[in-house]
Amino acid sequence: MSSDPAPDEVLGYMLIFTGLQFIPYIVALVLMNGPNPIKGLLLNFVYRPDLPPVGIEGAAWAKRSAAAQKENTTAMVIFAPAVFLYMIRHSCVDTPCYDDIKGAAMGFLIARTVHYVFLVGPIGSPQPIPVIPTVSFLAR
Repeated sequence: MSSDPAPDEVLGYMLIFTGLQFIPYIVALVLMNGPNPIKGLLLNFVYRPDLPPVGIEGAAWAKRSAAAQKENTTAMVIFAPAVFLYMIRHSCVDTPCYDDIKGAAMGFLIARTVHYVFLVGPIGSPQPIPVIPTVSFLAR
């Protein structure tokens, strides 16, 4: 990570961060279903109220992790084209508008990271850390 990334580099970091957010709930799926995680995936398609929850339904933090990744993916789909269109429209190559959009992209990355970390964490907790996810969600 360079000390002064371009807006498209910041979006690349956000894309990598969003892509890696599936790891916690896949680990939860494997841990809760033993060495055969396919069992949990297949049992999710069958309605059996007599069985304990399978998949990520058994851990509140894993459900929050999946929801946070979905929200970050949705936000990325909206924000990334807006940054690229802004850069194309204003011909942002070492001009003053370059700093504006770079600040917006970096603010977006920080707000989404804070939102994810405080919504999911601490792992194993039945409740997210209050207030901070909402504030960071509104910051974007």
